[in-house]
Amino acid sequence: MLKQSLLTGLAAFVLTQSLIGGQQFNKTVSVLEEPKALPTWLIDSRVGYTADGDFSDEALGSQDSISYGTSVIYALRLHESLQLKMGGAISGFEFGGSNAPVPTQLQTVGGRFALEYLVQDIPAATLDIRPEFAYAGDDFESDAFTIRVNLATGFQITRSLYGVVGVSYNEFREYQFWPVAGLVWLINDDMRLMLVPPQPHLLVKINDQLDWQIGASFDGGAFKTGDTVDGIPNTELEYTEIRATTGIDYKPTDTLSIRLEAGYAFYRKFNYDSLDEDYRVDPAPYVGAHVKLRF
Repeated sequence: MLKQSLLTGLAAFVLTQSLIGGQQFNKTVSVLEEPKALPTWLIDSRVGYTADGDFSDEALGSQDSISYGTSVIYALRLHESLQLKMGGAISGFEFGGSNAPVPTQLQTVGGRFALEYLVQDIPAATLDIRPEFAYAGDDFESDAFTIRVNLATGFQITRSLYGVVGVSYNEFREYQFWPVAGLVWLINDDMRLMLVPPQPHLLVKINDQLDWQIGASFDGGAFKTGDTVDGIPNTELEYTEIRATTGIDYKPTDTLSIRLEAGYAFYRKFNYDSLDEDYRVDPAPYVGAHVKLRF
């Protein structure tokens, strides 16, 4: 059960946090086997708050932020070894006012389409395509449209060690193609170490309904600014927020999971690569919550 939960989580990572997921290849599925019941609907919703921090240039003032995201995905079983996932998502950031030439809002709205190759009903390889608008403020313009692509797979190294490799593409980023790799170590039945971005962490099972984890979280994105920022032309903006976090996952039923977490955002940066300008915000405390439904 722990292994299945682990590898399913890796694949779900592709669809909800943007990079990769994986599974072992050493098992086969009989073509005569009837497909097992998998969740048809996957609904995720999260919200977080990062406290006020000063810009590195004190004349620019300070800024806090609210991060959020919601996705609704429908899973369609095409074959005993093939699954199509379709849906939509919205995510973004709301920033407090400051004197810095940065937006007060960043938002992504778009579709989610993923084709998964299944091994024993667990995704072994995933092609994830995300047509979306990624924009600042209220500038919902055609040039903010982009298509992000993630391709990933996983493989078994030893009985308890797995590798995850993949690549992601985003035309608004400074580096449009970004390779990603990670390791997963199943320490024992109650502990696993997941060194896979964007949320590398150590997870400890307390009981059947409660898990504790400690690790890091990489948040942010790449957006088109439009005309929302004084003194900044229509260009690409990358926002990055890296946090150290710890939290509790509570699973009252097989379909519902609730995570409460707290930590420290030790890296916050706005980067206009084409203008060679960036603005950094001092570290600050962070709290968040995440709800998942699977049915």
